[in-house]
Amino acid sequence: MKFNKDMILETDQFKIGIDAPLGDVLYISHAHRDHVFGTKRRKGVIASEATLHLGGIDVSKRFDHRSLGIELVNAGHILGSTQLVVDTYDGRVVYTGDFKLRDGLIKGAEIVESDILVIESTYGHPNLVFPDQESVWEEMIDWVKNNYNKGHTVLLGGFSVGKAQEIINVLNREGIEPVVHDAVERYCKVYDRFGLRLNRVPVSSEDGRVIVNGSHFIGVVPQHILKRKFCYELSFYYGRKVVCAAVTGQYLFRYIDVDKVFPISDHADFNELLEYVLHSDPKQIYCIHGHSKILAKELVKRGYKAEPIQRRKTKRKVRTLVTQRAL
Repeated sequence: MKFNKDMILETDQFKIGIDAPLGDVLYISHAHRDHVFGTKRRKGVIASEATLHLGGIDVSKRFDHRSLGIELVNAGHILGSTQLVVDTYDGRVVYTGDFKLRDGLIKGAEIVESDILVIESTYGHPNLVFPDQESVWEEMIDWVKNNYNKGHTVLLGGFSVGKAQEIINVLNREGIEPVVHDAVERYCKVYDRFGLRLNRVPVSSEDGRVIVNGSHFIGVVPQHILKRKFCYELSFYYGRKVVCAAVTGQYLFRYIDVDKVFPISDHADFNELLEYVLHSDPKQIYCIHGHSKILAKELVKRGYKAEPIQRRKTKRKVRTLVTQRAL
C-alpha cells in the first residue's frame, strides 16, 4: 500500500480516498456534513459504525478495512470519529482527521506513533489556544442559571452533531434537562443507541410543546439558526425575553451574532497539535485544512520536516484569546 499527497491510499486493487471524494473506496473520519459525501458512487465506505449511523450512510456499504491492514483509532472529535492508521511501503501513516486530546462526552484522542503524520490544522496558528475548557463550561452554567432565574428563556447553540450533545451532557450534570431542536434530537438518538444517554425533551414532543408554550425554558438548537434576530422574534412570540449563546471555538476567528460566546471546541488547539506531533514522533508531517501553511512553518521551526498539502483560498482573521503564545 502507498500513500500520496492527493489524500489517496493505493492498493493493488483499490484507491481509497481519505476524507476526499476520490478513488474507489471512501474513508470517512467522522459524520460532520463536510466529510460525508459521495458514498453512493463508491464501492465501499471505511468508517466506524457510529459514523455510518450519524451520517445516514447505508451500513451495507461498509468496507472491511481490516482486510487491508487499516486500523481505525479514536479521534475524540465526536461520537464515532476515527484516525486512520496503516503500514505502507514508506512506513506507518497516521491520518488524524479532526481530533482533540481533551476528554469530554467522548474520550480524547489516542496519540499514535507514526512515520508519516497527516494532521489537521484547523487551529494551527500560535494564537489559537483555548482557555481551560472545564472553566468555560462552568462559566456557561453560571450564565445559563443566572438568566433562567431572571425569568428569561435561554438558548444555547452548537453543531447539531457533536457540540450539541456535549452541551446537553454538561447541562445534565447540573440536573438540567433542556428542550432540544428536532435537528439535534435526530443525532441524540444515535448517541443513545451507542450507550451515551442524554436527558432532553424534543421540542416536537407533547412535553416539549407544553414546556415552550408555558413558562421560560432552557433549549439547545443548531448553531446556524441561533442569531440575535431569531431570539428577538421569539421574545415577541413568547412574551418574555430570550437570550442566546453559542458554544464554539469559531469565536477565535469570526464574529458570532449572539449575546454570549463560550469558546469550547471539538478540535485540538495549537498546543494540542504540538503535543500530538511530539508524542507521535513522525519523520514527515503533512498539515491539512485550516492554518496548514502556518502550522507547517511552526513545526519546521521546531526541527520537524513538515509541509502543507491543502490551503484555503481565503484568509481568516485570527483573534488572540490568550496573550501567552505556545512554547
